[in-house]
Amino acid sequence: MKQTFLAIIVALGATFANGQVELKGIKLGEKGNNEVTVTTLGGVPGIIMASNLNDSTTYQLVFVPTNDGENIDRISKTQTERLKNGMEITFGIKLRKMQVNRYSDDWYSRVEKDGVTYVFRVEVNEFMDLPNKVTIGIYNDRLYKINKKEEQQKANSDF
Repeated sequence: MKQTFLAIIVALGATFANGQVELKGIKLGEKGNNEVTVTTLGGVPGIIMASNLNDSTTYQLVFVPTNDGENIDRISKTQTERLKNGMEITFGIKLRKMQVNRYSDDWYSRVEKDGVTYVFRVEVNEFMDLPNKVTIGIYNDRLYKINKKEEQQKANSDF
């Protein structure tokens, strides 16, 4: 009985350590994800960009609102709150606003949980009808470090 319980705990720990996080069916740590997926998130149209290691393992997901796939769209405060609340509920995190600097209303939030980092960034321009430019990033910390090593090896081989 104790061995079975211990095996379950070890298996769950390995799952969380690998950062098995999913966004619209795209999983961190999974191989073969498309690099760009057109979708909606919280009712906001946009794209999810998956960044992959050399072996095609996804280490990072980034969502940006866009209608044309090329330009980041600004969204309303209500849509921004909906995205923020959706992330908090879906991933069991609390996003706290951190002001970028004292001269602007721009803010971001960065939360680390179970080997995964969640970043929510908002650029604010109150003079526009749709004031917020939002970027959501989610990455597996361990795989992100591997990516940095791969990038450095690529740069070193270019000398």
